[in-house]
Amino acid sequence: MITVSVFAMLGTFVLASACACVIFRFVGGPLPTQGERIRLAVLSLGIGPVLLAYFLTAYLTLFPGGSAGTAIFSVLAALVGTAAVVYSRQRSAALVWADIRLAAAHLLSVRRLNPVSMVGLAVLLFAVGALAFAMIVVPLTDNDALEYAGSAKLVFEEMSARRYPFVHLTNADDYYGPWSHPMGYVALQTWGFLLQGNAEDGLIIRFITPWFAVCTALAIVHAIGGMRRTLGAWGAVLLLATPAYLFTTMQSHIDQIRMFFLVAAVLCVPILARAPDWRRVVGLGLLAGSGIFAHSLGILSCLLISALVFLCVRGTFWRKTLIATTVSVVAVLLVSYRLIDNVLVFGSPIADFGAVPVYALPQLDWEAYFREARGIATFADQWLVGFLAGLSQPKIYGITYWLFLCMLFVFVRRQRRSNAMLIAMSGSSESNGQLLKKLLTLTSSTRIEWLALLVVLQFYAMVFVSVVLGMDAFIKNYRYMMTTLPLLVIFVMKSFSPFVESWLSALNATGREDS
Repeated sequence: MITVSVFAMLGTFVLASACACVIFRFVGGPLPTQGERIRLAVLSLGIGPVLLAYFLTAYLTLFPGGSAGTAIFSVLAALVGTAAVVYSRQRSAALVWADIRLAAAHLLSVRRLNPVSMVGLAVLLFAVGALAFAMIVVPLTDNDALEYAGSAKLVFEEMSARRYPFVHLTNADDYYGPWSHPMGYVALQTWGFLLQGNAEDGLIIRFITPWFAVCTALAIVHAIGGMRRTLGAWGAVLLLATPAYLFTTMQSHIDQIRMFFLVAAVLCVPILARAPDWRRVVGLGLLAGSGIFAHSLGILSCLLISALVFLCVRGTFWRKTLIATTVSVVAVLLVSYRLIDNVLVFGSPIADFGAVPVYALPQLDWEAYFREARGIATFADQWLVGFLAGLSQPKIYGITYWLFLCMLFVFVRRQRRSNAMLIAMSGSSESNGQLLKKLLTLTSSTRIEWLALLVVLQFYAMVFVSVVLGMDAFIKNYRYMMTTLPLLVIFVMKSFSPFVESWLSALNATGREDS
């Protein structure tokens, strides 16, 4: 029964992904380039399940108390019906399925792979298989993941989302779950219980986080250039091999969803920057808002995306400001109901320590306790263990951050060389800084490694300022510092790829000469 329900959930995820591809094909507007069409089809794998969560949350809020079968039918009917209406209104509707086939060929084609790519693909398949096996045999033990599962169980049993978050107790031994996150992840877990018919076994909800981890890995493969590129599969391997990312995936944490939507939004910025219109602005805002729908920290991703839009969209200062602000407004409006409810319940739209009354007791000094327990009690530790966590804690973050530092050095040297060539070729008397600014303006809207680097630098600038001001909001949880991990991987692999391609070309040339 459990096996059937797991396949049922994965099947509904695939159906929802197809519907998301149809809907976002319309939101994205005319997509003349094949790469942009493939991009939306790839990202739809992660967008689709969250659409299910949106519809389920709305249903359980507006029509509480119904049966599981009615809820499943209503949500699927609403999702498929919306996709059908959008499909019927598009002149290029038939292209949607062509986009899906293109994306499948882009990600799954294994013909003419070189040995490095074949080894990377084999390692990736092994990693995904091992992850699926771990979901079955490794028990769920982390506190946060168990709390989300407990909330989903109550939502399922009551068939209502109106009591979420669970801070109004009906009796002394009632469940208490005081956090301010919107219902995105909890709704997906509830969907699994609905398909299973009960909440007695938690295996079905264990596959939600791995789904988004794989979706993020596939987005990285696409960003690098597809499976046929030498480092395409290796980028996904580097992500899944990061100890903290692997552990949080195995323990069904919430962060993989918000990280996916940050990557998805970054990859869609070039589509908006190339030809801004209201549909694309709204679409990007919906992607940014979906990160908030999964986790309150998604508001940070929303700010990062808006700043990136401001840098990449061409036009006057006020036009860029209007577009960037609209993206943020759409994102916040998407979760406005939950933010308003949080203000009424917790006194703040986003609550952490304030959500748990016992943490507010000055006699206990919980903040000092957590700082001591997490190794950031002193100012020096806040920099070494907090700000530089990716470099100082390889047991948690692996080698990705060190690789990023190395490739950043190479990247800067390469850009300085390109800048010098621009000066020599143009004979311009402009300063290096001015020419580099022009180069940034011209390339940041089309080159993924530029976008990834800009977001990473923005994120660490915010962390830097927060630590200087004595705040530990970013560094107190090792998962928060993973926010830009997929973008680090994209930057590393995109920057390293030319060297590997050149090396393989040289080997092939040498082999032909010897033969």
